[in-house]
Amino acid sequence: MRVSVAAYEIPSRARPELAPDYDQRTSLLAFRWFFGIGAIGLISVVLYTSTCGRTRANPLGALNRDRYAAFGRWWRW
Repeated sequence: MRVSVAAYEIPSRARPELAPDYDQRTSLLAFRWFFGIGAIGLISVVLYTSTCGRTRANPLGALNRDRYAAFGRWWRW
């Protein structure tokens, strides 16, 4: 996990070299935040609809610890 975060964050922090213009850097940062928030939303929707929703088999819903482990196994592929 730390290696993948480093592989993303190091080039991401190099924005001045990627875009020397202030407006271009601002645009890159805006896209980064837009897609980051979108990914968080997508993961939350997938988590609560497919794994942690309340069903007959899972009456505790999001309070069931075992379902988070199942989601982690599914997310790793």
